[in-house]
Amino acid sequence: MKKVAFISDIHSNQPALESVLNDIKSRNIDFIYCLGDIIGYHSFPNEVIELLKANHVISIKGNHDEVITEKKFNRDNNDDFVLYWNYDKLTEENLKFLEHLPNCIEFQVENIDVKIVHGSPDSSSEYIRKDSSQIDKYFGLMETDILVCGHTHIPYIAQKDNKYILNSGSVGKSKWGRPQGSYILLTVNNSDFDIEIIYVNYDYNKMVNHLKNNYFPEKLIEAIKTGLP
Repeated sequence: MKKVAFISDIHSNQPALESVLNDIKSRNIDFIYCLGDIIGYHSFPNEVIELLKANHVISIKGNHDEVITEKKFNRDNNDDFVLYWNYDKLTEENLKFLEHLPNCIEFQVENIDVKIVHGSPDSSSEYIRKDSSQIDKYFGLMETDILVCGHTHIPYIAQKDNKYILNSGSVGKSKWGRPQGSYILLTVNNSDFDIEIIYVNYDYNKMVNHLKNNYFPEKLIEAIKTGLP
């Protein structure tokens, strides 16, 4: 039997990632995969990367990671403040870490084939929402047993015939109305498997205070406190 955790959309939120990793460790999970958007929005970019490295998390690149590493922002534009802030704080080593991440990974757990992407198999910026035309499209194109994605910040489990599309939600920027982190736990025993969405509470006030001390936009601070978009 193997246990695999899927995390996503950490967005430079160190307190949330610490709590989620502690929960994962308590469950004796064998492997952890991160579906991207490691940085952006919040103020601990180097700290979250170091936590991923220290915990041997296998990661892919998200759209925020791509925008920041490829410098697709204007430092003089107030709307790009957070993107530039994260870029400016990243060490050279951690910038290279993000630059060299793959866009997707396919692997096998026992007898189950899994593919992980950030947004969709076609684009890191495409949303696969539950009960959408996109999810119908990708169910029709799937060549693995399970496709796991992030990007929407809303966790879900969707099934069609013998195929599953999963969304791990968000570790660091929830959008379901509670200030929590979420992840997917996949437990596989040969060809049988169980899927569970795990929600984790964390001390979001630590993140709020750090954002305030670094003069981050009020809308991001309110989003952390409410767990709303």
